[in-house]
Amino acid sequence: MFIHHFSVAAIFFFTVVGVGIGAPMAKIMLFFIIARLIGWLTFSPGEIGTFEVTSIVLLSTVAPVGLSVLTVSIYRLIQYWLSAFAGSLFAIDYKVEHISKKKPKKSKI
Repeated sequence: MFIHHFSVAAIFFFTVVGVGIGAPMAKIMLFFIIARLIGWLTFSPGEIGTFEVTSIVLLSTVAPVGLSVLTVSIYRLIQYWLSAFAGSLFAIDYKVEHISKKKPKKSKI
């Protein structure tokens, strides 16, 4: 779990830096931790909604709101949708391989 949390935090940090928000690393990580804690306390699945609102509000203290929204959108795209897409490709590949190994039933015609 440490590797997962570390990589998610790194994705957030590099997304913030990549978009061009010039805030210190400590402040960015503090924003991330606060947003994650609020998301966990609300018990929403995947922290959807609460994390976004909290991180946009916190990031907007050091950057324009539009840039904060862009940052959180890119972060969520990387965190959820790219990994879901890669996982679906592996699932499809597994299912096709599993089906191709089955022998077809012989018909009695």
